[in-house]
Amino acid sequence: MKRLSMICWLASGVVAIATIAGCIAQQPKAPDSPTLFDPPMNQQQKIEVQKKIDAQLLLKSGGQQISSTQVAYDNGNAVITFPVPGQVNTPNTTCDFGYVCFWEHIRYVGQKLALRSTPAIRTENLAQYGMSNKISSWKHNNNFFYVAIGGASQLNLGGIMVMANTFEFDIGGECCPFGVEQSTQHAPPPEFVFNEQMGYDNQMVSVGFYPYPQRKTAWFTGLHSPW
Repeated sequence: MKRLSMICWLASGVVAIATIAGCIAQQPKAPDSPTLFDPPMNQQQKIEVQKKIDAQLLLKSGGQQISSTQVAYDNGNAVITFPVPGQVNTPNTTCDFGYVCFWEHIRYVGQKLALRSTPAIRTENLAQYGMSNKISSWKHNNNFFYVAIGGASQLNLGGIMVMANTFEFDIGGECCPFGVEQSTQHAPPPEFVFNEQMGYDNQMVSVGFYPYPQRKTAWFTGLHSPW
């Protein structure tokens, strides 16, 4: 079994991995509100974006328009950012601390969904945000080893796993669609903090959140029973 090379943050590449050593000295605080995105737009661009915002507010009630391109739900626990028409290939790489962010296209391009990242057990179905089967890249910006996140190909974490930030997130008997080998046992399960080009393009339908698993015998023996 080969050891997995780990770093706190990888500036370029497909997947970044973190281990506990040297990565958790700083514990920043999540912002009270998400960063607003108010780019310059001409009149026609404003009209087109507003149509998308209006359609989203009809799709899921309880939302609030917070900027010229954004809709927020549940006091900012979910934020949708629409791209500027004509600039669909321009990346919007911002992902506020305390959020996991999903983009419609690879390399952080297109419509973006930011979900507040907390260790409370919950499941979000992406259709309510207009993002079902539309996820091609993601980032997670939070304290290391704090929240475990997994994405699935069916509603309510059904189907197969198509995204996860830890080896210990198990859906339907499957673990870890990373294309990397099992980690060393000298730290908690490694944390993956971004993927700019998912290998399972556009198959994510739901996403789940759990407390991050710590070292335990089940992980060492290859069993997947972290909760």
